[in-house]
Amino acid sequence: MFDHRSPNFLWLVAGIALTLSVGARLLFDETPAAWALIVIAFAAGVEASTSQAAAQIGAVYFGQDSDDVERRAYSPRGALFRCGYLGFFGAAAVLLGRGGYNLLPDNFWVAAFILGPILIYYLWAGTSYLKSISHLARRESWQR
Repeated sequence: MFDHRSPNFLWLVAGIALTLSVGARLLFDETPAAWALIVIAFAAGVEASTSQAAAQIGAVYFGQDSDDVERRAYSPRGALFRCGYLGFFGAAAVLLGRGGYNLLPDNFWVAAFILGPILIYYLWAGTSYLKSISHLARRESWQR
């Protein structure tokens, strides 16, 4: 069983949400529930991959095991907030796109609406994991 204090749990959530979304799409055609599940799967998958990438970079930098760094530096509360942030903007993009708005990045404001929150997310997640891993390294006296 997966530990909820691990990014692997987010991969499980993303996989289940994506599977249910495809099932809902095949059974009931294009429903709001299918779109909601796609947004949930996207947010959980992006957060899981960001967390694992940060742990691998930290493990290489400090010469530690990446699974150990991942397990000890991961924060479920922070991951939940970042998933909520991505989910909010993902849901807004789905609602605007389904409402007939052109969300292709040929307009500056559309590109800013789509790329701005993603850039902010990666800055937020990157600094969060950098602080978490560097705090862990100081606590454990890891050397570069």
